[in-house]
Amino acid sequence: MGDLTNNFSRHEFACECGCGKGAVDYFLLTVLQDLRDHFNAEVTVSGGNRCWKHHIEVYKSLGKFPIKNSAHLISMAADIKVNGVSPRSVYKYLDKRWGDKVCLGLYYSFVHVDSRSFGYRWKGF
Repeated sequence: MGDLTNNFSRHEFACECGCGKGAVDYFLLTVLQDLRDHFNAEVTVSGGNRCWKHHIEVYKSLGKFPIKNSAHLISMAADIKVNGVSPRSVYKYLDKRWGDKVCLGLYYSFVHVDSRSFGYRWKGF
């Protein structure tokens, strides 16, 4: 039982550096709870909020320059995995169900979903 929805808790979205940044956008929670209910499977948030310092560290570890307008910085993004469901299937469901109400990124091992409503799509591989 989560403290935000039936299945999600605030700590799942907290910045991984321990700085305490842990807010989450309500619409993003709605999308993630819908995803959990649709697949009837655990949704793991592998990256939610990021403070600027942690955001820089994430991009440095990837050998990339940090994106200044990342939705992770404004509590509107989550990198997710759905237990037993391929990232491609998760991506396809979210694209069909939510359309341009969300932005989606498909990666080999996870899906990025954010609640900015301009429907941007990308593949991170």
